[in-house]
Amino acid sequence: MPSRAGPAQAEWFSRDRAARELRLRSGELDMAVRLGLVAVAERPDGGRGVPGAQIERLRAEEGFPEDLRERVRTVGTAEGAAILGITTERFGRLARLGLLTPVRFNLNRYRAVVWRYLAEDVRRLPYTHHELLTGRAPEPMRARLASGLDLRARRWREWWVEFPLRWTEDPWEAAAALASLLSPEQVSLLVPDSRERDHLCRMRPAPFVHGVPGSLAAHVAEAVMIADSSEEIVRLGSLLDAELRTARRTRAAPGRRPGPETRPASLDEQSVAGESVSNRDEQSVSCTSHGEAGGGVSVPDTRSPTEVSGRQFTPVALDAHEHRPTGPGQTRGSDVARCRTARTSAPGRGRRLAVWLRRVRPGGRERT
Repeated sequence: MPSRAGPAQAEWFSRDRAARELRLRSGELDMAVRLGLVAVAERPDGGRGVPGAQIERLRAEEGFPEDLRERVRTVGTAEGAAILGITTERFGRLARLGLLTPVRFNLNRYRAVVWRYLAEDVRRLPYTHHELLTGRAPEPMRARLASGLDLRARRWREWWVEFPLRWTEDPWEAAAALASLLSPEQVSLLVPDSRERDHLCRMRPAPFVHGVPGSLAAHVAEAVMIADSSEEIVRLGSLLDAELRTARRTRAAPGRRPGPETRPASLDEQSVAGESVSNRDEQSVSCTSHGEAGGGVSVPDTRSPTEVSGRQFTPVALDAHEHRPTGPGQTRGSDVARCRTARTSAPGRGRRLAVWLRRVRPGGRERT
């Protein structure tokens, strides 16, 4: 039931209040926001909310609220197959080929991923691929399915990241959304500056949370969020690099000096004992293919190990005492060693100490 206060009595609505006014569940309202049916904007007094004018417009539409609910309704494999009049096995094959885009997923009691699709997208499939609903699938498609192809997770990630990319005007936020689909190791290679990585981490969109943090369900949901094929990693890496170039021209990351170059790594961060010193702030990143199911990133560096940012660094093996930095009132370890040596090896000091330690036995005989 709608709340007592009508939309005309308030200019802005919270998400919960907007869901009640539109007679939607919380998950349905989130889907409506992602589909662009309901816009969430910045309130004049701070925070985010739904303008009251939108609530009035949607409530005034013919067929409210049934039509609005139908536009955000999701279906599983069994219900989707019933809509198309095909078997669940054929529906699953069409989804694995990427012809249907999942918009939501949950885990069943066996911790298996259960995908859900927009009912509107399922009803639209006969108009685009009607030849695949009957008869045998083409041989190339059957060969890809036999090789284990499953594009459902990749299609879901593309749908998930489309929302922040479409609605944000900040290139840093767009880069953070793309980085959220890559593993931390891949982001470290693509974004070598630690301050930029921290900034991207702070601005990344809220992750898809499923289950208690640290549980098996949460780990499965986290695995679905990360790109797992080399082709997808290459694509995301190219998009991330383009957004980062735009973001750096707009403004530098907090704590980072603006400029085309970033500082070279310190000697503590470099490997100077016979290993290559590489300037990861300027290196070009290329992704190499490791198969459809795998995915990895390699960073070739053909420069000299001592050439970093146009400067010449000579790798030197550091001594723990001779090169340890000191502060006011502190003494190097090597200085302490030299002082001890000077005190114990002064001329005649050992003989005087031996004489001082002698004791005379009764009868005038000495012992040492």
